[in-house]
Amino acid sequence: KYLALDTLACQEDGVRVSIEDHPYAVYFQWYKDGEPLQDSTGASILITEPGVYYVKINEDSECSTSLSELVVKLSTDTSSSADITLITNPNLTVSLPEEPYCTGIRYTFSALADSNAHLLWSFPDNTEASGLTTNSPHVMWSSAQVNYLASVTVTDSLSGCATTNTFSLDIGDTPDSKLPDAQAVCVPDTTEIRAAQSASWTYAWSGRYMVDVSNEIAFVAASSTDTTDLLLTVVDTANGCSSSDTLQLISYEVIANVPGIEEDTTLLCEGETLSLEAEYVPNWNYQWLTDATLRGDTSTVVLSNPSPVGSEVTLRVTEATSRCTNETSFWVQEVPLPEAVLSIEEDSLILDTSMNVATILWFVDSTELSEFAGLNRIQPEGIGDFYAMVYSAEGCAAQTEVISIDEPLSLFAQAEYLKVFPNPATSGITIETEQTPESIVVFSLTGQVMTSSHGIRTLDLRGMAPGVYLLQVQLEDHIHYQRISKK
Repeated sequence: KYLALDTLACQEDGVRVSIEDHPYAVYFQWYKDGEPLQDSTGASILITEPGVYYVKINEDSECSTSLSELVVKLSTDTSSSADITLITNPNLTVSLPEEPYCTGIRYTFSALADSNAHLLWSFPDNTEASGLTTNSPHVMWSSAQVNYLASVTVTDSLSGCATTNTFSLDIGDTPDSKLPDAQAVCVPDTTEIRAAQSASWTYAWSGRYMVDVSNEIAFVAASSTDTTDLLLTVVDTANGCSSSDTLQLISYEVIANVPGIEEDTTLLCEGETLSLEAEYVPNWNYQWLTDATLRGDTSTVVLSNPSPVGSEVTLRVTEATSRCTNETSFWVQEVPLPEAVLSIEEDSLILDTSMNVATILWFVDSTELSEFAGLNRIQPEGIGDFYAMVYSAEGCAAQTEVISIDEPLSLFAQAEYLKVFPNPATSGITIETEQTPESIVVFSLTGQVMTSSHGIRTLDLRGMAPGVYLLQVQLEDHIHYQRISKK
């Protein structure tokens, strides 16, 4: 006979049916729905499917017998009238996230089960998981693993029957795409942005200021002062895992500008100082250097006594937040003052000048004597305090000593003893005087002899270019100087 039976069992577990031990029971053959079951020739059988089962003992012998039929039904109803009722295991449908599976990324799994069942997920080892008893748990792995086994079990709350789904996953390491939160970019410099490096990684950079890339290195150059984002995506070709990060590029433009300095070399007259003022912007730091020596750390500086051969002046400006720097350099060269010595010789004031004198102006009692401009020798016809101002080609000025004249220097100071006509002249001039001139000479304002005559009162000017000249008339007891014009 059959041993005591479990009349109620979960289909997935099945029911083990055994025959009572008997000394004459030697051979067994189990049948289902009238058909013999292959490989079912023992004293017990595990039944997992519905049907009508029975067993023949010592079949084809004189001592053969058959036990009664067992009716096995598949049902969700635990009160079934069958000999054995197999309770249907709850349905379970599992949806896995798309591959690849990578560390540090949170994945959402999904399972559908019967309404009267409850779920339990299992994600062992190095896993951060939540919602393990819900339909949609969230899972994140902290380390890579091959053939990682996870499972979900659904259990019917009435029958206690359960269904388990086990699945294997390959977890790969996520590549490191981490970038700084922000990076200062100095206009117009090129800045290098560097990410973590691995031979199996590929890099995709994108952004408005990019000018070049070299795998894990991006080169950016800003053309204006604003803010933009640089995006990096890294893919590990070995496992397909990827990650992205965004870097904020903040561009700064610093301009070292000294208004008024337009030439490469600025000339400074001997003894003078040069006040320089940079374009001021808040949050900028300033450094003035002369031949690499710090001279000031504000936006203004006063320079003096540069080298006669030139000193290099550098303005270096640094933005305090980004440390972006810009500088400009120019030369400041000291120009020696022109030299001139004023003296009296007979009826004339004579100015002995150095080579760097380009312009001469005469004054009496602070009033300019424009008719003597450019002359080294004059015959003043009055009295007063006389002096000259001399200027170099660079505009540097020096004043001679003052010579006070209390009486006229010329014997002819009070009378018109000589007349030159016509003045201005076109072709020639005539000298009207009581004495016949010993010589008549015309000089350029730089002292070059242009033409001359001797022992006559006329002078031919036709070979001279139009302009202003100095006329010298040599008389027996006097030399007369006068400016003339040639048309």
